[in-house]
Amino acid sequence: MSKATGYTGTAKSLHWLILALLIVQFVVAWTMLDIKRDTKPDTLINLHLSAGILILFFVVVRLAWRATHGEPAPLDGVPPWQVQSARLVPLHRGYDSFIGPGQQLLWGKRGPFWNGLSQL
Repeated sequence: MSKATGYTGTAKSLHWLILALLIVQFVVAWTMLDIKRDTKPDTLINLHLSAGILILFFVVVRLAWRATHGEPAPLDGVPPWQVQSARLVPLHRGYDSFIGPGQQLLWGKRGPFWNGLSQL
């Protein structure tokens, strides 16, 4: 079985769809009021939560796609250290996509395990 020479159209579409949803998420988050425990959900809060659920869904779909289709072969001449470091990026994305938001949901921004890496 030969390695693909590039990412599939589906993988690229999922990538850009997730990016568009993240932009919506950040714009809505910046325009929202402070959220406290007794804050009643309004349009912006509901939009923020809906975008987050959609992001989570499409990230899971993207991970499933990647698991079943693999990654393309690196380009000729790319140093091995760059190939290895490129494989570490999904680990940070995993934190940003699952662990960080999960901590925020459970404990809020100042929870016991919040380290602020996602805010860099």
